Amino acid sequence: MKINNDKFSDILERIVEHERDCYYFNSKLSFSIYVSENENLLSVTIASIDDLNILLSNEAYGYFKFEKHIFIVRGINPHAIFSITHDKKIFKFFDYSDESFQPKEGETPILYFLVNDRFSQWNYNYKNADFTVDEISTFCK
Repeated sequence: MKINNDKFSDILERIVEHERDCYYFNSKLSFSIYVSENENLLSVTIASIDDLNILLSNEAYGYFKFEKHIFIVRGINPHAIFSITHDKKIFKFFDYSDESFQPKEGETPILYFLVNDRFSQWNYNYKNADFTVDEISTFCK
C-alpha cells in the first residue's frame, strides 16, 4: 500500500516520534490501522502493538513500511488516504485461533498472548479532506 495523503503521513510521523520515547519501543514495534465509515465520516484508529501475529490474523488487507516499522491496514480502504500497490510480501505468522493452538483433552491450556493496554492508540476522524483527533490513549509522556 502507499499513503496518498500528506496530512496522514504527518500524523504517522508524530506517532512514531511519540512511541520512540516509550519504554516498550524497539525496532520490531508494529502498528495497526483500522478504518471504518459511519455517516460520511471515516474513523481511523492507529495503535502500536508488539505482536505482529495478532495483526496478521485479523484479516489484514494491506501493509506498508513507514520509518522502518510495519503498518498493517484493516477495515475499509479509503482511497483518499491509501492506494493499493502491486508490491507483495508473504508474512509468516501464528494464527492463535487455529485448532492446533487449542489444548487437547486433558492438557493444560497455554496462554500464547496477552492483550495488554500498555501500548498507545490514536483515534482520528477524517471528513472534508481533514483529520481531527477524536481520542488518544497512551501511558507514555
